[in-house]
Amino acid sequence: MKKISLIPIGSGLASIAFLPLLAAKCIDTNSQNKENTKQSLHFVIKTTELGELPRKDLDSIKSALSVKNPNLKIDELAFKIDDNENKVIVKANENSTLYTGEIVINYSIKSQNEIAPGLDNKTYFESKLKELTEKISNAKKAVLSTVDINSGAKINKEQFNKVYQDVIMKMEEYSKEISNLEKSLEIFDEKVRRDLSNLLLKLSNMYRDTKLEIENIAEKSENPNHSNAPVRPPVFDSDTLDAQTAWNALQALWDIIKNYFYKGQTYEDVIEFIKNHDYYKKFAPFISLSPQSHKNEHPESGKRMTIIVKDSNNSIPFNANFGTVK
Repeated sequence: MKKISLIPIGSGLASIAFLPLLAAKCIDTNSQNKENTKQSLHFVIKTTELGELPRKDLDSIKSALSVKNPNLKIDELAFKIDDNENKVIVKANENSTLYTGEIVINYSIKSQNEIAPGLDNKTYFESKLKELTEKISNAKKAVLSTVDINSGAKINKEQFNKVYQDVIMKMEEYSKEISNLEKSLEIFDEKVRRDLSNLLLKLSNMYRDTKLEIENIAEKSENPNHSNAPVRPPVFDSDTLDAQTAWNALQALWDIIKNYFYKGQTYEDVIEFIKNHDYYKKFAPFISLSPQSHKNEHPESGKRMTIIVKDSNNSIPFNANFGTVK
């Protein structure tokens, strides 16, 4: 006789009833796995002391936090500023796919006495840049007026002595004003700070070049038969235009400009500055920022930025190590 297998009804119903529970458990497990891939902010944020901020507001806090922790994704975070103390609670926002948890960040507020009055205004800052540009230009003209270009650049020593001390005192005053402008950059938001940093960089370069030229003329006035003028590296005047020559020129230029940059700038700004430099303009088409260095990164003292120098035959990396970054 053929046997018929019977399925126990009770156990079948139990199995069917178990399916939703199993599905729910799978969903639970998937959610838990996603949660486990998130990083705790305690491990991600390495520096919890932001130092001095220009003011107690969200933009200043975000900017300082980004500088101290450059790999942090700010848009994944939520902030709660403590009204009574100089601290802020930073937590993963509700939609964050990267972070979990929260952490307390501390800071202090820069005394307003440390920043020259009026420098919190962008228009005033720009007018100050223009004013200093004119003053430095006039100082240079005053010294150059003592040089007779029609007699082999001979210096009128008597006339030079009349203007030199006055110009030196003024240049020291201008140097202090430039330092005040540098300090006041911190009070602007990131975009404005970047724009003003580039303008200030041009002014600082002008100041340094003018001071060097004045010192060279002073040296020549004391030693008429000896010129202390800096020698322009011959590579900048090369007729050869290829990657290797552009690399050599970049190396010579970097030795000159490596101390010229500010924290408020970006690597993109640095590349543009190099491309537009009078010494380097003709080599500009050969250079670009390496993918290893992000265009929005900021210069820091001793930090390395990689530039690619490339033509149709060669691609040569140049490691640009920053000097003193203000």
